[in-house]
Amino acid sequence: MLNADPNQEELIQYRLKQAGDTVKEVRILVENNLIKIAVNRVYYGMFYMLSALALKNGYQTSKHLQFIGWFFWINVLLKYSPEPWYPGCLHGDLIIHLESYHQAVS
Repeated sequence: MLNADPNQEELIQYRLKQAGDTVKEVRILVENNLIKIAVNRVYYGMFYMLSALALKNGYQTSKHLQFIGWFFWINVLLKYSPEPWYPGCLHGDLIIHLESYHQAVS
C-alpha cells in the first residue's frame, strides 16, 4: 500500500530507533549465550530496518511477507530481469527471472 501518512518521517525515525535498540539487545543476548533468542531479535531488527526503507520509498504494510516481496521486487526483479517484469507473470517466468538473477550475482 502506498503511504500517505503526514507523520511518515516520524515513523521512519521510530523504525530506525527500533532497529538500533534491537542491535543492542542482540549484543546482550549473544554475550549471555542466548543465541536462539538473538537470532529472533536479528530477524526483527532487519524487519524494522526494512520497514523504514519501505516507508522512505512510499510503501507501507504490517505483513512481513509483503515487505520481503516488495524488497525482492525493487532490488532483484527490477534490477536484474533481462526483460520487463510486471505483476501477474506466470510462475515459469519467475523461475527464468530468478535464474537470470543468480547468473548476474554469481
